[in-house]
Amino acid sequence: MATTPKNPDRKIILIVDDVQDNIEILGRILSPEYKIRVALNGTEALQVAESSLPPDLILLDVMMPDISGFDVCRKLKAQPNTRRIPVIFVTAKSEEYDEVQGFDAGGVDYITKPISPMVVLARVKTHLKLLSTLQELETQKERFEKLIKLYVSESTYDLVKEAVVNPEKIFAVAKELTIFFIDIVGFTTLSESLGPEKMVQMLNLFLEVASQVIKQHFGDIDKFIGDCIMATFLNPLDAVDAAKKITEITMPDLNKELEKMGFPGIKVRIGINTGRLIHGDIGASFRKDKTVIGDVVNTASRVESVTPPGCFLISENVLSRLPDTQEFEFYQEILLKGKSFPTKVFKLK
Repeated sequence: MATTPKNPDRKIILIVDDVQDNIEILGRILSPEYKIRVALNGTEALQVAESSLPPDLILLDVMMPDISGFDVCRKLKAQPNTRRIPVIFVTAKSEEYDEVQGFDAGGVDYITKPISPMVVLARVKTHLKLLSTLQELETQKERFEKLIKLYVSESTYDLVKEAVVNPEKIFAVAKELTIFFIDIVGFTTLSESLGPEKMVQMLNLFLEVASQVIKQHFGDIDKFIGDCIMATFLNPLDAVDAAKKITEITMPDLNKELEKMGFPGIKVRIGINTGRLIHGDIGASFRKDKTVIGDVVNTASRVESVTPPGCFLISENVLSRLPDTQEFEFYQEILLKGKSFPTKVFKLK
């Protein structure tokens, strides 16, 4: 049923035909360069294709006793794990209508009998090369997507993918979000006392652990601004829970690790605000940022700037949306530039 050449890395060709002579002819042509597997009917062909060692390419007869080659090809193309296997029809049906049927069924090529050995080898080689190119492109696409997600927020990534489909669409939407700012207290002084490499090492340790907590609580990192993280949350309670974990668990644990590494301990402050803002494409024609803008963002930044080291503060807008307001107490009022009335901020009791 199968011929195995000495080189184990050779591509696997599945020959499907109910006539033994045809199988032997194709086998003699292809076996010097490829591994050969054989199926005598459509049912066997589907079983081989769906096995743990599927073929890299299928040479498929059309006229078979159980299932026609066209129907076999349609079934292969309907399954996610077999739809990318190239199918070349090898058949005595030479009418133009038959060839069209083959391509409509999902075949990549159509060879009529009697076959030419040189044509068979050339077609097989061409389509295996095309398959290899497509697989490499898919691998590069996966690598690119994984890499690009390191540099943009998840929401920005999704919006960019949408923009590929609708390039003329200008994205801008008003929505309610919770804005979360966190930074290191005294970062400038700290950076002066450490060399560049140590500063970046320590900063990345902080950004890593803080970002992980934000992500665990369904937050989306909008951007890194030096030692500052700006994140968005759909639910203000998630933002508050993230702030609690960072200040009560994550930072104490991080400081223990920093001490072991010979770094000074660090303190953070967090400010949180909620409200309606604009989420959209901001920037020039050649360089844009998908981000959030508005008074809600400015207020969150201002709240963070007045937060005592090692703590987090929330605005009155955040407090009003929490299920349990009793765990917070009034901290102070802050007057923002351009505002007629002060903003109340609250801290944990």
